[in-house]
Amino acid sequence: MPDPTLMVVKFGGSCLETPENVRVAAEKIIAEQKKGRKIVVVVSALKGVTDQLLQTALAASGGRISKRQLDEILSMGERTSQRIFTGILHSMGVKAEGLDPANPNLWPIYTNSEHGNAEVDLEQTCKAVREKVLPLLEKGFIVVVPGFIGLSRGGAITTLGRGGSDITAVVLGRCLDAGEVVFVKDVGGVLSADPKLVSSPSRVEALDVEEMFSLSSAGAKVLHPKSLKYKTSSMTLRVVGMDEPDLSGGTIIK
Repeated sequence: MPDPTLMVVKFGGSCLETPENVRVAAEKIIAEQKKGRKIVVVVSALKGVTDQLLQTALAASGGRISKRQLDEILSMGERTSQRIFTGILHSMGVKAEGLDPANPNLWPIYTNSEHGNAEVDLEQTCKAVREKVLPLLEKGFIVVVPGFIGLSRGGAITTLGRGGSDITAVVLGRCLDAGEVVFVKDVGGVLSADPKLVSSPSRVEALDVEEMFSLSSAGAKVLHPKSLKYKTSSMTLRVVGMDEPDLSGGTIIK
């Protein structure tokens, strides 16, 4: 049975665009911890950072950089976000542990060796999550994980493809048997239409996985469609907006 006190919260890069946003995000996490929740935070790269790293690496190398080297470079966006978020939590007086693939003693996400579009090794990952992450949660730490990246069996850094932080969050939720995985976006849940095209779209209160997969596969930038294959039937996914007062609103995906 899922642990209703355990939640995974993923912040997209647009929610970490400014120092004020990062602080608000940290305050939301601390508020949930005060309710008795055990929390893993998954962070994306700050808005625009991944594109900047990619463009610089490709332009400077004339496109001749290897996929393995590119994964090393692109991982720095999420790894930097993790350090910033962990540091903010520390500055606010809470116990937090930031994970990084440079420290395999704590790192939990393992993949195959396909650089740029790696597949999660679910068995090895779940074993590592239970052995490394769960004890930290039980000791009262907020655990901060950079999304989008993993380690191959050979110890090389890999990436899960664009939008891969969503995959990281659902995989962690599955391995921890978390009651809920929350995705914090710059819009308040799943909307009935693109707000750039429709002036006042309504929020969809609930979707099933098939409906969410269809939307994501059709190009709706809500959740990475691949992340949904890791969802268990008992796990609740929730999409909420940064402007919501807490992490309990938004759209539920069951």
